[in-house]
Amino acid sequence: MGKVRQRELASGGLVVDDSGQVLLVVDRHGRWALPKGHQEKGEQLWQTACREVAEETGVEATVVRYLGRMRYPLPNQPALEKVVVVWLMRATSGQPRPSDETAVVAYMPWPDARARLRDQGYPGAADQLDGWLARRVPGGLVAATKSAAARWRGTKLPGRVDRI
Repeated sequence: MGKVRQRELASGGLVVDDSGQVLLVVDRHGRWALPKGHQEKGEQLWQTACREVAEETGVEATVVRYLGRMRYPLPNQPALEKVVVVWLMRATSGQPRPSDETAVVAYMPWPDARARLRDQGYPGAADQLDGWLARRVPGGLVAATKSAAARWRGTKLPGRVDRI
């Protein structure tokens, strides 16, 4: 029987601006990723995503919809699996800027973001996002984020997205 991995839970977002560009960061491991971070006591996971996006990027964003859970091993820590609850989010204000947790923060078109996630990100992240977007955001990023940005604010989420 193989070793059971420990899990680290985070929440973050695929943040889209009004022109349809996606916000990515280069994280502390030197990989392209979505902005994300750990849940604080008393927070819902959607609130964690909003707070972490702002802290890591300088961009305020609201949740549009739940996309899914991403899992991957952490670099240099094979016994630790990162589980990230991912939300589709709409940027509402602020300018991208690096923080103490991010080396680079940049908006880019989805094809460029997908290529960076695939080639210089975490294993499988780009493919998972592509699948979620195809199933859950068939009308496109701009239409989805403009029409539904305030839907999640202050609401209790269906299901148990806070469990891993």
